[in-house]
Amino acid sequence: VGSRLHRSSLASSSVIEDLQAEFPEISRLQVRRPRVSSEQFVWAFVSAVGAGFIASGITDIVQDVLWPLLLPSTQPHPELLTPFVITRAVELVAMAAVGLRGGGIATLVLCVGYELALIIAQLPGLMAICERVGPHPDPSFGIQCEPVSFAAATWPTWLGLAVGALASRRLLPPPTAGTNTLLRAAAFTLTLTASFTTFGILQMTVLSGLAGDFRSDPPPPVAVSYQVSISTVSLFVELAAGLVAGALLRRAPPAAVLLFALLVFHGIDFGLTMIRSNVEHGVPHPPELAYLQSQTVLAPAAAVLGIAVGRLLARRNRVLARM
Repeated sequence: VGSRLHRSSLASSSVIEDLQAEFPEISRLQVRRPRVSSEQFVWAFVSAVGAGFIASGITDIVQDVLWPLLLPSTQPHPELLTPFVITRAVELVAMAAVGLRGGGIATLVLCVGYELALIIAQLPGLMAICERVGPHPDPSFGIQCEPVSFAAATWPTWLGLAVGALASRRLLPPPTAGTNTLLRAAAFTLTLTASFTTFGILQMTVLSGLAGDFRSDPPPPVAVSYQVSISTVSLFVELAAGLVAGALLRRAPPAAVLLFALLVFHGIDFGLTMIRSNVEHGVPHPPELAYLQSQTVLAPAAAVLGIAVGRLLARRNRVLARM
């Protein structure tokens, strides 16, 4: 593994040197540390969640461009080093750093509690799956059914938060007075996370008997009907969350709004590619399954539409425009 890491680092260094030689202005670029405002600890928590969303979105976009250059698929690299792991780590570090700088220890505690609540919310689904695969599934299955193993597998979350808290002073300058408008708007993911978590719990508790049927081919009509209902509600949730975010961004510069919309819309190419591939290969899909497949496109589109409409309505509303 050590030799593989060494070869990978040499290849990455070579690519970076080639880029600097081709574009010498890169070496002269100076990246300023982003500033955050000091807020009441609850609002600081909201801003911290928004910072995690923005940081992870930017990381995703950068990785789409640089990942094939830095770690080509033809060269070996550590199994744990994946785009998802890096994006998740950046999200946690940004959340903890902004939370601690903007709201202090109380906000950091809220961030830890938020991540803990998300982990606990996975338990109903985990229990339902483990009942079907047995308490000791094949390790390649990727599911930890033992409570101790499941708890131990969450260590990257706590490590990421700890690194963000410890490095907060280096990552961010002292907070200033004001409001983290963009970060608050980006925290519309709180609404989405809460909604999807609730839907997931309902699916595993109220309709747990159908859990295994969702993966059957073809799925039973009642399972498809349930998924269609959930997906439709999710679209309205995305739209509503976008409306709130757009209202919060009513006084934000257009560049900030465009950046936020880009981060929300990023990743839609995966859904479009999958749909186009099925169409080109003539894969038959009933209308319900085609609708479910299109969620990767419709959901971000609904959110972006909500952002645009929410900002427009808020700017035209005299009361909101003055706030």
